[in-house]
Amino acid sequence: MDCFFFGVCEPFGDFAVRDNMKMYEDIARVKHIRVHDPRYSHASLLINKGQNILIISKRLGHSDITQTLNTYSHLMPNTQKETMEALNIDL
Repeated sequence: MDCFFFGVCEPFGDFAVRDNMKMYEDIARVKHIRVHDPRYSHASLLINKGQNILIISKRLGHSDITQTLNTYSHLMPNTQKETMEALNIDL
């Protein structure tokens, strides 16, 4: 539960992730992605799967849910509609 992105329980050095990503991108001959792109994809997938934004915020290590909402709220355009539909169904 307390391990890092690649399943290791100790943080990588400052340039290890970037350098390894570059090396494997070159080997695979794929387009370069930024180090934070997998993080953004992970958060986006969780949001699209309807996971709790507070849990996502904690998972990302944000100090405040506001930071998460400021970054990812554009991915939740149907939240208001879904909430209203849920209320109508339960009434």
